[in-house]
Amino acid sequence: MDRLNKTAAEARMAAFAAQTQTDPEHYGDLVGQAINARVHGPLEAMSQVANSLGVQSRHTDAVLKKAEQDKWEVFKDIREQEREIERFKTRLPWFGLGAVVLVFALAVLLPRFSAINSTTCAVFGGAWVQTTVGNFACVHYQD
Repeated sequence: MDRLNKTAAEARMAAFAAQTQTDPEHYGDLVGQAINARVHGPLEAMSQVANSLGVQSRHTDAVLKKAEQDKWEVFKDIREQEREIERFKTRLPWFGLGAVVLVFALAVLLPRFSAINSTTCAVFGGAWVQTTVGNFACVHYQD
């Protein structure tokens, strides 16, 4: 998400830079400065203005291309995250089924485990008693 935020911020900055580059008032100032200077002949001043406008135009074009590229990278990242979420959603029922099977197995095996020795029998609230044939068993008394 940090990368997406960073890319979006860069795209916004590029858009603002492009906005100032294409501002007619900015171009008017450039033309006005060139004409007011009158250091060089009128054709040379117009040539400088044309060169300056060309440089500004190329810079604006580069900024807009970078912003477009950043936008597509953000879209690509979002699509990849959506694919990962879909893969997780397809696996989620199997996790749930595994949990149900585990709970069922523990429910069946836990009483058997508690009957193995006197310690586990006592932990689960039973009593370790000797049967009539001489064997030991875990007995749970009910009130």
